Amino acid sequence: MFKLSCLALLLQAYFMATASPEFSYFSNGADWNTAFPDCGGSSQSPINITRANVQAAATGSRPFSMILNSNTTTITYTVGHNVNTAGTFSYVNTLDSNGVPSLFIDTGFHVHAPGEHQIDGVLGDAEIHFVHQINGTSTSTYQYVVVGLIFKKSAGVSDPLIAGWNVNTAAGATNQFNMNSVALSNILASQNFFTYTGSFTAPPCTQSVRFFLIDKLFDISAAQLTTFQNLFANNNAFAGGKGNNRLTQALNGRIVNSITVPAANITSAIIPQATTASVFILRGILAFFGAFLFFK
Repeated sequence: MFKLSCLALLLQAYFMATASPEFSYFSNGADWNTAFPDCGGSSQSPINITRANVQAAATGSRPFSMILNSNTTTITYTVGHNVNTAGTFSYVNTLDSNGVPSLFIDTGFHVHAPGEHQIDGVLGDAEIHFVHQINGTSTSTYQYVVVGLIFKKSAGVSDPLIAGWNVNTAAGATNQFNMNSVALSNILASQNFFTYTGSFTAPPCTQSVRFFLIDKLFDISAAQLTTFQNLFANNNAFAGGKGNNRLTQALNGRIVNSITVPAANITSAIIPQATTASVFILRGILAFFGAFLFFK
């Protein structure tokens, strides 16, 4: 019995030592670097973007195109740090850090409430990040592209992107909505972006991200904002009601560029979820389409 007890204690210690450490927002991320060293790095996100210090990117130096999937997307509200999604929402073509045109494929999007990035010191009420991972093997210093939308509470209705969500916030509940042209209209009309290199805004805070933040505020109704705040900022059981946003981080010499994207470079199409057999064909088509948009 004694040997079994010792074995159980050893196994418990092993699993505690090897399990991924948990994190919270009680300090809005200020304490993360203890368990996650990358969170103390010099290229962290989010940041405060000061318009007076933003540099316009040289023409052609930062090509960008985005294909939005106007198909059904599934959202799941989970107990934990965020609202999770399933299904491929979008594809981005841009240069990797080596200057090679590359395809980045959406891995899901998530919500922060309050927002995380500041523009001239002003924080949004909510922020959505669309995360894309580079397709294939690359030596690029950034393996991910994150497209960010910042929301401000409006007296009217929410932006059609989120107004169509069938919001069921019960743990594990799934919500399906159609990403049609109406829902995507304000993203499709976006042409001005801020871009910089940074990190994931939650642990492990990997410094392998290029952000493209749309330079405009999207509307969110009081009711929809309350839905998000009830998950985070109004929920004392979640980080004492502090929300799921990280504090802004120092620029440390990084440059924030502004770019203007031709309207034709942000498009939508119905893209079926790829099966194993069709995924290479699909990616080839998207890569060709994206390369065509690069040089229009």
